[in-house]
Amino acid sequence: MTATAPGDYGATTGTLVIPLGSTSGTVTVPVVGDTAVEPDESFESALKRFKKQCEKAGLLSEFKKRQHYEKPSVRRKRKALAARKKAKRRERMSD
Repeated sequence: MTATAPGDYGATTGTLVIPLGSTSGTVTVPVVGDTAVEPDESFESALKRFKKQCEKAGLLSEFKKRQHYEKPSVRRKRKALAARKKAKRRERMSD
């Protein structure tokens, strides 16, 4: 696998300072999303790569979170009920 500018990564500027006693440092480089299917890439691997990019971006968790809207008052009542149940369970366990 190879990366070429500017298609695969963005330019970055700055200075890397390696502290005294250290032997390495970290440079952050912005990666540009690879949306093209390479000629030698199978459909399955392209689909797998796309799915990983979606997971990395948090799209799946965001989608699942927004799939069902819960009003704040309903959420508060649900949490209060769960807290009461938990307290009741603790009370029974301590007896």
